[in-house]
Amino acid sequence: IKKSGVKYVVGPMETTMEGELHQLLEIVEKAQEVCLKNGAKRVVSVVKIDYKAGGVTIDEKIAKYR
Repeated sequence: IKKSGVKYVVGPMETTMEGELHQLLEIVEKAQEVCLKNGAKRVVSVVKIDYKAGGVTIDEKIAKYR
């Protein structure tokens, strides 16, 4: 994720990324490939997508908690 340049926040149970859908899905795919190349027999990825016309940012989503 870091190498991709997208904004991201690591939380206790998930990592939130901000960017264009095609770029984010490519990151998920690469993460799965890394797991498999390092010996994983199976990889399960859970993806949630929050889409809003005009965009939505991580900062907007968590502002009320800070």
